[in-house]
Amino acid sequence: MSFVLEQEKAADAVAIDALLDQAFGAARFERTAYRFRDDVQPVEGLGFIARGQNGLLGSVRFWPLHINVEDTVTAGLLLGPLVVSSAVQGTGVGTALMRKGLAVATDRALGPVFLVGDAVYYGRVGFQPVMPSLCIMPGPVPPERLLFHPAGSGWKTLPERFSLCPVSVLTHVPSST
Repeated sequence: MSFVLEQEKAADAVAIDALLDQAFGAARFERTAYRFRDDVQPVEGLGFIARGQNGLLGSVRFWPLHINVEDTVTAGLLLGPLVVSSAVQGTGVGTALMRKGLAVATDRALGPVFLVGDAVYYGRVGFQPVMPSLCIMPGPVPPERLLFHPAGSGWKTLPERFSLCPVSVLTHVPSST
């Protein structure tokens, strides 16, 4: 399978949305992960596409989120959606997109990365399950599907208790006094 990875451009949006509709349908907007995307733009420079001879094969985006630990708010990322055309699933497109995004996120020191997805699939690039008793989310998430990657953040383990908060609903950031 021959493809190239490119930075996502505004002109790719229609093709990406069509691929997302085909893969996940309109019900995707009801998922908890989409609450992190409401009224927020993806992180600039962290949207990638895979392009083949016949056009768009896949896409990945990263979104900002806040990690709340006691009275401290730390920046982090949410990976997703990762989408790959059904015609090329199993050919390494998704893994290549994830590796590219995680490498850039690590180089830019943007914080740990979370996602909601299959532990076996995402485990191949270093994601590990979050203990469900550790994390509070803004909606329901099957506990076995909440995953974490340190992405060069220095977070080798997770705090004893924390919450993930969409950037769009965070109303108070503690001052650094």
